[in-house]
Amino acid sequence: MVMREWRLHRRWLCLLALAPLSCSDVVITAPVEDAIVADGVFWVKRCEPEHMSPGYTLVYPLEGSTLYWLRNCEVARTMDMPGRIGMVRQDSAGVYGLVGSSILAFDADGTRRFAVYRDQLPGPAHHDVIATSRGTYMALTKVEVESGVFDDVIVEVTTSGEILWQWSANLHLLGAVDGSVALPGEQWLHSNSLDLYPDGDILLSARNLDMLVRVDYPSGEVRWTRGDDVLGKQHHANLGPGQHVVVFDNGVRRGESGVVVFHPDAGVELDRRLGFFSDAFGSAEHLPNGNWLVVDGRGGRVLEYARDFSRLVFELKLLRGNYIPYASDPDEPVRAFLYRAHRVPALP
Repeated sequence: MVMREWRLHRRWLCLLALAPLSCSDVVITAPVEDAIVADGVFWVKRCEPEHMSPGYTLVYPLEGSTLYWLRNCEVARTMDMPGRIGMVRQDSAGVYGLVGSSILAFDADGTRRFAVYRDQLPGPAHHDVIATSRGTYMALTKVEVESGVFDDVIVEVTTSGEILWQWSANLHLLGAVDGSVALPGEQWLHSNSLDLYPDGDILLSARNLDMLVRVDYPSGEVRWTRGDDVLGKQHHANLGPGQHVVVFDNGVRRGESGVVVFHPDAGVELDRRLGFFSDAFGSAEHLPNGNWLVVDGRGGRVLEYARDFSRLVFELKLLRGNYIPYASDPDEPVRAFLYRAHRVPALP
């Protein structure tokens, strides 16, 4: 439960959610079931700080322009971006990620650290970018190789935009970079996440193939692929403790989303369905105390489960979104969707 001491004139409005009030000026002391925070952007439906993994929850509306850091039940900090946010990660210097189709990074005070723009890349950046130990960045880009035939290309770039390395999905997964063996349409692979092994290898999520791919760096050879007839249009494949691979499985084939964990040297170690269905977006992280941080993307929720998934210790609901669907009705309202959330140890 959210722990607050409410001022009398605000108490029942916040509890009953009768108005988009900001309740950030109250002191955490007494139990309350829920609260509206960040001027009506989020609804903290459940919050048990004593059972949550330490740190701050970094979250942002998909295609919004503001980052939020929550400390347990309260918004501790915000930072505005100069455009629509695709995804963001935090590092020791500040934050970086995709704003529009470009790679941007900012210091802790919001000063722009560097920018690699779309026209410096082989194609528009999409879905993910991650910093390497070499001071470079790996990003996913979409490249049209001939009319109507696209390639998903991982690029390694410097902060000035120099391309140092590239990996073609058409070449390494289909056998021809020029499209002569490519599958039709631009979404044949729909890669949507990257992570890095300690030795530099790349973990790629190929959503439309229901497949994870480990790419050897720098040779580019495919070391293994996994899906094990378990994944269904997954998101956010990332390395957990002991190099176990943690995945948010959207569960399109089964109609129920969940968390899947692959053993580093074997098959599926965990396949836990979570009682909701998000056919797109979403993320999952194994937290330091053993809990699980999960994003229900379509539902616009951030959920923290106890280590055995027996109960929720944190639930955050996005109330006000910015996402405009592809080929949408111009009169259709924007959607309150979330792409990812991360638990970070400290504010930038």
